Amino acid sequence: MNNSMGDADKPICYIKWYTDEFADGHLVYGTSPAVYSDEQFDKLFTKNHSMTIHGLEPETGYYFALKGTDRGGNVGESDEFSFVTTGF
Repeated sequence: MNNSMGDADKPICYIKWYTDEFADGHLVYGTSPAVYSDEQFDKLFTKNHSMTIHGLEPETGYYFALKGTDRGGNVGESDEFSFVTTGF
């Protein structure tokens, strides 16, 4: 386990979403609309999804989209959402 204190002072964002079928979870995000420089992936097939983004910059706008593939191979993607982190 690597405990780095470098990100301890940075904002985090907790994102939770639901799917109508069991699917994996894929979160893409970045600081420009429709330009996703980072991603997280969860291979667990579930209907209740959640991910936490660590190490965000204070007072910065972020854009993200959610994706998922169900057991039948059908892919779904959300619209784009956004948020702004607070300063400390």
